[in-house]
Amino acid sequence: MWYDFLNIIQVHYGGDTVQLSAVNSSDADGDTLKYLWKQTKGPRVILSNEKSATPTFKAPAVSEMKTLTFDLDVSDGRSTNTAE
Repeated sequence: MWYDFLNIIQVHYGGDTVQLSAVNSSDADGDTLKYLWKQTKGPRVILSNEKSATPTFKAPAVSEMKTLTFDLDVSDGRSTNTAE
């Protein structure tokens, strides 16, 4: 199984819709992949569709620049890979 999730730095303003993406993930056997995104750092946000390859959230309004970090678990039903 191969997954594609890069630590991409994005800058957004409060209220912006932010989309995470793992759409280039694939499985050598062609198995259907399942995704689970989890926030691990930063002001809490509500992920919409956290079990999809492309969840979204609204950027929080903050008074200074903050970093939000997410873990991604990708599974083909037989094994799971995790990316930060």
